Amino acid sequence: MLSFKEVYQAHEDELTDSEEYICDYILAHSSQVKNMSITCLASNTSVVPNTITRLCKKLNYKGYTELKYNLDTFSEDSQAFSQRILFENTVKLINKKKEVQIVNLFSKAKKVVFCASGETGNVGRYFTYAFNAVYNNSVFCSYTEEIWDILNHYSNLIVCMLSFSGDSEQTLKIAKLVKEKNIKLITVSDVSHFSPLAKMADIPLFCYSPNIFYKGYNLTNKMPMFVVLNSLLEQAINYQK
Repeated sequence: MLSFKEVYQAHEDELTDSEEYICDYILAHSSQVKNMSITCLASNTSVVPNTITRLCKKLNYKGYTELKYNLDTFSEDSQAFSQRILFENTVKLINKKKEVQIVNLFSKAKKVVFCASGETGNVGRYFTYAFNAVYNNSVFCSYTEEIWDILNHYSNLIVCMLSFSGDSEQTLKIAKLVKEKNIKLITVSDVSHFSPLAKMADIPLFCYSPNIFYKGYNLTNKMPMFVVLNSLLEQAINYQK
């Protein structure tokens, strides 16, 4: 189950300033909010109860009671190896509205640049191939000199950066360059990392796949990122029909 903090991050770019303030208040006073009525929370955040109700709907909660239940912190260790939990939490993060926005951008772009490094590069290479079947405009770059050349020599680009943590110096450096050139940035990252890369995105997408390290090896499950990108691919195919 996703924590409130993770759900908030996944929807933060869709919220109003007032709704963000409410969420920040809830996180800062989570132990008190668990026992707080909706009227009391509304009073403490200078809004009316209906504003809290609308916020719950935006966060895909059935109501205020479910929001309060999700203020509990769920252990990553107990969930990390469970395929079912990874899949179910990731499906909850799929955002069809954002998918429509992204495939509309992809369809009009001269090039869609998928960027990823390390083992995540295998995910990027596969979906570069898959999206080429739809638009024939996708290229893959690892975080090397190649990405710099593309950004400097092509116009009408869309960049899609894939990174579970979204916090490496190289990743953020490239994202900064993308934003400086006014290129639309799409990101896919793990919601439990509270990725700084996602904060830079025009449209951030999220999966649920906490880090797993075993004897020095990074065994983080890549399946959740596949699920998010495959859903986007299906949207692209349907958009073309």
